Amino acid sequence: MFDFVPQIVGIIAQSNGDDIANIAIGNTNNTILTSYLTTESIAGAGLGVDSRNAGYKSADGKTIFWYCTANNISMQFNSLGVIYYYFAIG
Repeated sequence: MFDFVPQIVGIIAQSNGDDIANIAIGNTNNTILTSYLTTESIAGAGLGVDSRNAGYKSADGKTIFWYCTANNISMQFNSLGVIYYYFAIG
């Protein structure tokens, strides 16, 4: 949870423990502009691959959620053993 309301949330890189690689895969959404998010899930508004991602925010706007509607952990940046590097700008 943030102590501020983030305006932009994103992912920039991932690592399997050895190498760090930038996240730049085809139709990947690397950033979320949080001003248009609501507390209801919005298709295509999360981090992840193309339109198979969704995003929403908490009522106070301090927590941003996303998931892959295809229920694929690698598409929502949640693979076991992988380190992800995120940022939030408020």
